[in-house]
Amino acid sequence: MTRALLIVGALAATACSPALQGQAGIPGQTAAERDIQQIEEQFRVAKVSNDVDVLAEVLHEAFVETTQNGNSRDKAGIIELFRTFPIAALTTDSAAIRVTDGIAVVNGVQTETNGSGIDRMLFTRVYVQDSGTWRLLSSAQFRDPRTTLVIR
Repeated sequence: MTRALLIVGALAATACSPALQGQAGIPGQTAAERDIQQIEEQFRVAKVSNDVDVLAEVLHEAFVETTQNGNSRDKAGIIELFRTFPIAALTTDSAAIRVTDGIAVVNGVQTETNGSGIDRMLFTRVYVQDSGTWRLLSSAQFRDPRTTLVIR
């Protein structure tokens, strides 16, 4: 099975995963799950604080994202965006982490507050090991259709 098929399979397998897993202190959590949880927090904080140096470290060279607005960006594009893009608050409301064969998939719910309002979003992020270090390869998020929290 190719690496691309593994990633697609991991995404499909985790699409309906339980709402909250992979938090510190949960019995049975692996070292890789803890590592991914820490990187997820670094990624979240870097976006809120516009820390492009941390973003550059966390993101894989082949990184691509699709936002809740349908915009796609590569690594250079997201770093450029977060030099100035203000996010007042970003919380991870829940997350499930799955790790297999050097690939980690995180599915969750997050709430973002910025100049245009509050968005409650579902997300999927894919991490790969790159020379022994986890790097964020792909991120996709979209507005949660189950909520009316969006304020514009």
